[in-house]
Amino acid sequence: MLLFSGVKDDSSFCKVPDPWEDMDMELTIFVEVIYRIFLTIVVYRCKLKLRFTLVNNFEGRKADMIPSISDSELEIMKIIWRDKRTTTNKIIEELADEVEWKPNTVKTLVNRLLNKNAISFDKAGKEYYYYPLVMKEEYIEKESESFINKFFNGSINSMLLNFVKNQKISAKDIEELQYILNNNKE
Repeated sequence: MLLFSGVKDDSSFCKVPDPWEDMDMELTIFVEVIYRIFLTIVVYRCKLKLRFTLVNNFEGRKADMIPSISDSELEIMKIIWRDKRTTTNKIIEELADEVEWKPNTVKTLVNRLLNKNAISFDKAGKEYYYYPLVMKEEYIEKESESFINKFFNGSINSMLLNFVKNQKISAKDIEELQYILNNNKE
């Protein structure tokens, strides 16, 4: 029997039958273990989904929160960004025509991206499905800013002037640039 009291002085008790009272001790332990495993799985999955949601929905993330990604890792990221959710086998297939990497090289690069928190994964059966934590637009913005700071001391004007002087630009590109500049005035 379970005893419950709704009064501060414990003068009145309500007797409720205990559903576990007639259960074997071994079965009770088994049920408790299963329950704990269930809770652990639920909490773990919720944390993963919460983290994924927070990271992907966080607008205005600081550039220093976005990991640096090597050129080789970037090839993997391009596939993950495009497919949104993919496996290493699919990545290996995609890259087979472009680069001569062995499957272990691709797996190493995927692990590096996991360690940098650029990607994460869900496991379904024996397959791991990888998805991006760093969005393509965020990465491009960070790299663009880094490039302008590194080569043009942070001056977009210097970068554009250098580009226009040294590149042949079509009339269509000039119109597009002019449109962008006219619409982005401070």
